[in-house]
Parts: sequence; C-alpha cells; structure tokens
Amino acid sequence: MVVQMTEEDHQESDGERELSDSDSESELDIVEYEKRREQCFRLIVLSEIQFNKLKLILRDLKIKQLTKRRQEILNQVDPEFTVKHRELQEEFNARVKLAEAIRCLEMDSLERRTVGLTGIAQTNQDDNKVIVQEKIRERILNKIQAEKEHQLEIKIVKSYFLDGRFDLKRERSEENFDFPPKKTRSGPLRMANSELRELLDKASRKLDLPFNNEEPIDITNRFFEDCSRLSLGEVVRYDSFSLGEAMSAVELMDEKMDIGMKKGLYESSLAEQLTTYDATLCAFVTWLEGSCIGQTLWTNVLLTDPERVRFDEHPVFACLSHGFYQIVMIVKSIIQNASVYEEVHFP
Repeated sequence: MVVQMTEEDHQESDGERELSDSDSESELDIVEYEKRREQCFRLIVLSEIQFNKLKLILRDLKIKQLTKRRQEILNQVDPEFTVKHRELQEEFNARVKLAEAIRCLEMDSLERRTVGLTGIAQTNQDDNKVIVQEKIRERILNKIQAEKEHQLEIKIVKSYFLDGRFDLKRERSEENFDFPPKKTRSGPLRMANSELRELLDKASRKLDLPFNNEEPIDITNRFFEDCSRLSLGEVVRYDSFSLGEAMSAVELMDEKMDIGMKKGLYESSLAEQLTTYDATLCAFVTWLEGSCIGQTLWTNVLLTDPERVRFDEHPVFACLSHGFYQIVMIVKSIIQNASVYEEVHFP
C-alpha cells in the first residue's frame, strides 16, 4: 500500500523540526507558545485524518478479501473447503458401509432365529400331536374296557338276580332255619365273595333290574342260605356305606337311632325343676364368657325347640325355655351389632 504525502504534509513536517529545534531555547514568549500549540493541534488533527483514511483503505481491502473468499467457497475451489469436503465424504462413506454391515448381520441373525423358532414350533407341534393321539388312544381303550366291564356286570346281574328260583312267588313262611354252629377263625376278617359283591354293587347302581319288577320277589330263603355260608366275624356290606356313615346315623333324641331314648314322660319335682334352672343359668354365664353355645346352653334340650314346650302342660319349663331363648337371641343380636367379638366365640 502506497501513501502519497501532499505539500502541506511536507510543510508540517518542516514545522515540527523547527519546533523541536526551538525547544532548547530558554524562554518563549506567549505568542510563540500559542503558535506552536496551534501547530501541534493541527498535526494531531492531520494525523487523525490520515488514520481514518488508512482505516477506510484497510476496510475496503478486508471486504475485497472476504468477497473473494466467499466466491471461492461458492465455486468450491477453496483448498480448505476441498480438504474438509473430502474428509466429510470419506466419513460418510465409512458410516454407510458400517450401517450396511450391521443391517446384513441383523438380517442374518433374524433369519437364523426364524429358522430355529420354526424348527422348535414344528417339533412342539409334532410332540403335541403324539401326546393327543396317545390320550385319544388311551381314552378309547378305557371306554372299550369300561364297556366290556359293563357288559360283564350285566351278565352277572342277570345270571344272579334273574335266576329261575326268583320267579317263584311265595309268601314268607315262619320257618325255623337251623344253622350249624359257626367256627371262629383266627385269621383276618374277609368279605365273602368280595369280587362278586363289588360287581353287584356297581351294577345295582347302574341297572335297576331287580328293583323295577312290578311283582315282589321273596328272597328269604336265598338270604338265609347265603348268610349260613358266612363264618364268624365276616360281614357283607356295600362299599358306599362306611363305618363313619353308620356312626353319623346315630342321632340323639331319635328313638329309632338312640337306644337310650325313652319316650315316657313324667312330672318332675320342684327340686329337679330348680336344679334345671340353676344348671341352665350356669350354662348361660359360661356362654357369655366365650364358650361354645353348643356345649353350654344347647345342652338343655328344652332350648333347642321351645315351641314344643307348652305353657298349659309345663308352665315352669315353658317359661324357662322361652325366657332363656329370647335372652340368648337379644344378647347375640347386641354382640353381633356391636362388632366386638370373635366369630368362633358367638356363632
């Protein structure tokens, strides 16, 4: 950059030299001082003007450089842009190759997984078919076996119950059957003709051959004849009737099942009535303390059914049964509504 100096600039520089030469003088008058100061201000202003001119020139040069750089970038001929573009292109190509490789691996893995799952599903389907076939075969065999057993039971029942001896209609005769004395066996008890009895038990529940006959059949002689073959300790029973059911059939206060039940009633004395009242009151207090009502109050059979105790027949027991029954119902209602009890205490 060349800067040309004008004639005025040369004069100003000569004036500066004169001022510097005159600085060594010992005394300056006021006029000379003012003149030199004015020259200094002028030089300052001229320097600032020159600085502004140079700044404008530098700005124009910078604008020209930027314009040229922009044009090169737009034309994609700049060396830095070319290098950066090549690097980015190489990175993009590498990423594309990596994505393609990953996609191929995923497709291969998915294909192998699909083939494996298809094989497993086919194997499971074949196994399920075999299992179903075995179940169907087993079910068919069971039905065939059940049908064979059913036919056998029908034959046995027909041959046993429809024997010619049962076609005779006879009335029960009061004959005395003399049986030989039974011998005691030391061995374990067994059921006579157990297999036959089991088949008869099953068949009698399925077929009603002997029970649907319109005319009655006398089996007295046959019954005693079969009983005569039993040894001491042997018993014949149906499988559906167990010892537990036999014990559950024992009902208190039922004369058919309770051998200790006596239907005869008698007038109790005042002492017995007072004792009954005291015992019932003690049972009532025990029940309030949390005992079971079945083991306390219900031990008095009068409270189980108070309606059967009439006032005109037994005034004392009627008042006792009805009074305690009503008290029990009221107390039970109060306790249940208060929700302050355990369920096992007040059922």
